[in-house]
Amino acid sequence: MSTEIDCYERFGFCDEADATYLNSQAGASLTNFDILRWDKRELIAVDSSPICVVNTLRLDFAAKKVTITMALKGETKDPFCKGVQATTAFLGGVQDQIRRDLKKGIK
Repeated sequence: MSTEIDCYERFGFCDEADATYLNSQAGASLTNFDILRWDKRELIAVDSSPICVVNTLRLDFAAKKVTITMALKGETKDPFCKGVQATTAFLGGVQDQIRRDLKKGIK
């Protein structure tokens, strides 16, 4: 999987492009985020267009970390939302994942 994030302060949005290759199948997706805040410490942007969830993109400039959090919107009767769970993804390289795993004691 590969991800690229481009943010445009002047226009107030970020694009997140994902490319995947799994089981001989290629896929791509593009998510748009509206910027809520962009200062010297961090950038926070949201995508509330999905039916069940709100996606939040956070770039922590001091820590040099990028996280994307998917939070449930709340009660919905849409059957598509059944079983959807909140998640958090930490974007980074393989070395970042190895460091996180080592801290957790995963070998």
